[in-house]
Amino acid sequence: MAGLADFIAGGERSDYIIKTLRDHEVQAKQERAAIDGLLRQASKPVDLPSPDVLLERALDLEALLAADPVRGREELKRLFENGRLLVEPQPEGHYIARGRLFPLALLSLDLTPETYKPRSFSARDL
Repeated sequence: MAGLADFIAGGERSDYIIKTLRDHEVQAKQERAAIDGLLRQASKPVDLPSPDVLLERALDLEALLAADPVRGREELKRLFENGRLLVEPQPEGHYIARGRLFPLALLSLDLTPETYKPRSFSARDL
């Protein structure tokens, strides 16, 4: 923009250059407004769900697992990092499960039967 302003200040009066400068000014104002909006939004505290909301979602997932285990398993995978929970057999006859759980991901699960659409998977997802 500074180069365009210098170009115009040097006496050039090209309609295209003037229009381009005005377009850049409008874009710069929009970007400043967007940045200001993001800064205002970032300064507000995050609204976290209550424990009751998370419990309700967990119970919905449990009901889904009971009603449709295949679909429930697919939704449950979304709670774990990379969709994986590693289960390691131990010499004593028990198992140890390892994984990283994201409990707030419960809020993003599709647990309603009428809106569920199967996700497609690629070989990389396996």
